[in-house]
Amino acid sequence: MRTSLFSCMMILRSTRKILDRVSSSTNQKAMMFIKEFPRIIQGMMLMQTIFMLLFLETKVRSVEVVGRFSGPNDHIFIYYTDHGAAGLLGMPTGTPSVFAIDLIDVLKKKHAAKGYKSMVFYLEACESGSIFEGLLPKNVSIYAPTSANAEEDGYATYCPGQPGIPAEYDTCLGDLFSISWMEDCDKNDLHKETLEKQYERVRRRTNDSHVMQYGDMSHRKEFLLTYMGADPANDSYTSMEDISSPSISRVVSQRDADLLHLHHKFHNAPAGSHTKLEAQKQLLDEIAHRKLVDYRINKIGDKIGELLFGHQKSSKVLLNVRPQRQPLVDD
Repeated sequence: MRTSLFSCMMILRSTRKILDRVSSSTNQKAMMFIKEFPRIIQGMMLMQTIFMLLFLETKVRSVEVVGRFSGPNDHIFIYYTDHGAAGLLGMPTGTPSVFAIDLIDVLKKKHAAKGYKSMVFYLEACESGSIFEGLLPKNVSIYAPTSANAEEDGYATYCPGQPGIPAEYDTCLGDLFSISWMEDCDKNDLHKETLEKQYERVRRRTNDSHVMQYGDMSHRKEFLLTYMGADPANDSYTSMEDISSPSISRVVSQRDADLLHLHHKFHNAPAGSHTKLEAQKQLLDEIAHRKLVDYRINKIGDKIGELLFGHQKSSKVLLNVRPQRQPLVDD
């Protein structure tokens, strides 16, 4: 979801500092939780902190976020989708983003605490590969497919104007990677389909970005049922339907999805109406804002590059792309 589930009533000075303290006995965890997060216990939570604590906390029940927490015999499936950037994973609106290195650190701690037997982590975000590339170890029993590599956008689909989409919808309804694996699950028997088979189908269908996979590849041979469960209605399936042949007529870069929404809003507004004028203003404001951001980023980048590397070398250094399978930056 891209909307906030909880209201933020407090700002934490250092999520990392608090998370580092969440590492002792159950009682100590509970006492720390009560001391540091009195308003969280009332249900007013900071999403970034919840996201991290849900991995680490195994016994704290002061906050009813999930019904039970995981243990050493559990197989965990995580699907997360939001905006992303190089080394950053977006959180709901108004909440600080999560740094890749912090997320990986939490996953390592969860593994060290025997908080799961194995984990599958599906991630949909622009530049989602940068969250795991060169960072996720192969020995923590996590298999992580992503919707894109470390340097490209994700793509939205089922967008306005696309065949089969009702005219009253003026925003994209799904992301190509996400709808591909979900529809694959709907059409097949998860008792028989492996993670590897689904990855290959989704990779072929998601043909505008490079679907990637990271971590422990041994889990690819496991059946989807182990992590996702199964719909009893699908138990009678005898054939495996392939969704890998593209049936999507149009995709839009996630970074342009808002622009498409505004353009569609302007195009469909009655001619000469106040609604048309307001939609035109919103569209032009968005375009102007993007141009301004691009200009400022380029100017700042040039200035920083010249200060750090000198005028002659700055452009070459700043445009240099690191080889694949390396983290975004060195620690």
